[in-house]
Amino acid sequence: MITEVTQAEVDDVVALARAYYTEIATIEPWVECSDQWDAGYHHVVHHAVSSDDYGYLLGRLEGMPVGFCAWFTSKEPLFHAADRGMIADLFVAPAARRLGLGRKLTAAAMQEIEARGVPRSAIQVNVLNADVTAMGFWQSLGFREFMVRMRCEETRD
Repeated sequence: MITEVTQAEVDDVVALARAYYTEIATIEPWVECSDQWDAGYHHVVHHAVSSDDYGYLLGRLEGMPVGFCAWFTSKEPLFHAADRGMIADLFVAPAARRLGLGRKLTAAAMQEIEARGVPRSAIQVNVLNADVTAMGFWQSLGFREFMVRMRCEETRD
């Protein structure tokens, strides 16, 4: 079952997000989780639940929270571009994978984004290059690489 996250479920999302980012840290060592991170993520989810442009969806199996999806919409005023949507986070606990929950969470997030006037072609997702499983998942849903995002890993004097 997929539902919009309520204030009473924020802690469930934070616990799932910690598991998600802990898993990402095995691929990308720059990702770190801490008690301070939990508090910050709690703050983000708490405010997103009350927003019309941000949202969190919770996936449950047999009543237990086992996955979540974060999404948002925004305007691109700098480039005078059309609205865009972003699926910011998607996670399904390992024991609940390969049951279609990730696809259902994604479909529900895309419906929320499209309901706010964003065309499907303007919905984006960030995927770590090293996460080939995630890359395959998103490609199976019709997402295609269209730009490369880079970060600096060393400073130069």
